[in-house]
Amino acid sequence: MSRYLIPLSDYNRIYQVAHGVSRAFGGSEKGCIFFACVGALILNKHYRIKASVVAGAFAFCANDTPEMAFFGEQQDSTITSSEDGFHMWIQTETHIIDFMAPIFPEAFADKGLTVPRKMFQRPLITEAASLDAIAAPGDFYAMPNPELTDRLLDRFLSRQSIGDLLQVAETWFGHRRKPQMKSLEMGDSDHPPHYRPSREGGPRPPGRGTGNRDGKHRRAASLRFGCGSGRTSGPGDRSGSDR
Repeated sequence: MSRYLIPLSDYNRIYQVAHGVSRAFGGSEKGCIFFACVGALILNKHYRIKASVVAGAFAFCANDTPEMAFFGEQQDSTITSSEDGFHMWIQTETHIIDFMAPIFPEAFADKGLTVPRKMFQRPLITEAASLDAIAAPGDFYAMPNPELTDRLLDRFLSRQSIGDLLQVAETWFGHRRKPQMKSLEMGDSDHPPHYRPSREGGPRPPGRGTGNRDGKHRRAASLRFGCGSGRTSGPGDRSGSDR
């Protein structure tokens, strides 16, 4: 099995698109749902890789100390997930991918934890057997929560603005074999989005749930997006903030 599902340059391209667009609606270090949805959408549509978004608790070895960092809620000796503490990532048949990993340093900054700026795409077979088995940089342990995943996605994808932003991200990504635009400016438009993402990140048929309740389509505000900072340099017990 290949160590990486996609090349580092492709990972960086998807990350920069998600990071740049996410800044339109708040701090990108709290946008794990958007990062996961953008990544799954692009992997499904442009790479023909079956990718699903998954929510739950997530732990990893942050550095050489070693220190364990996690997204979720600590209860005694275990970690759980809820709407108040969770992370969202992408799973394929063979790998776990997190396009938010390059901004983990910002997500954990208020915890006094040093996290290297790296990418994260790891074969599923390399996952640690338990939280106690996390001991070296690169070790990770995912704790999926299917019910939480459904609730979060239903709420997130019901927002018209999110459908618009996902379409912007996919448009800005462009063709993976062609140079990417350094920036993208979106002007006012009376046209509805062509799709909204499914849970698996793929496009939904045109016209499904794309309009407002009154039957009118919202006019998209004029926005300009530029490539985000923090290119990754390689593969990738405190709680981070990513919501």
